Amino acid sequence: MRTPRQTIPPRAAAALLLALSVAGPGCDSGPDDGLEKHPVRGSVLVNGEPAELMVVTFHNLDPAAPGNAGRPVGATDAEGRFELSTNADRDGAVAGEYAVTFFWSSSNTINAADRLGGRFTEPSRSEFKVRVVPGDNDLEPFRLEVEPSQIRPADGAAPVVFQ
Repeated sequence: MRTPRQTIPPRAAAALLLALSVAGPGCDSGPDDGLEKHPVRGSVLVNGEPAELMVVTFHNLDPAAPGNAGRPVGATDAEGRFELSTNADRDGAVAGEYAVTFFWSSSNTINAADRLGGRFTEPSRSEFKVRVVPGDNDLEPFRLEVEPSQIRPADGAAPVVFQ
């Protein structure tokens, strides 16, 4: 019997594909919404190990935050590092308070499953809160602790084994 897959939300899929694509010179400008954005960089560790293909979404706690400023996103590289994007690649986020959610993509395809089974995707239940301030924001690593048996393998990969 097949287990149901939790599919990646469309916005997260788009963010993941954007973050994984390589922008050429001059391709890093997006629409100007008139809001000042600040660089936000961080990393994600699962059980102490860097997590590649993690979609990190910051949910602005100000319900009046307009458009994309309400949910800047990033995706981690092989070292678990990410930079947030609001309207353009790595343009940062507006200053404010955010709840942070995580979707660990099983692959870089549109029908990827969450390797964490949705455990960290609900902003109202997130234990991770961040304040983005004017200027550079170099965050402490987000440390997700998960029972290893609860981590789904990446598509086409052997099961994850932590020692």
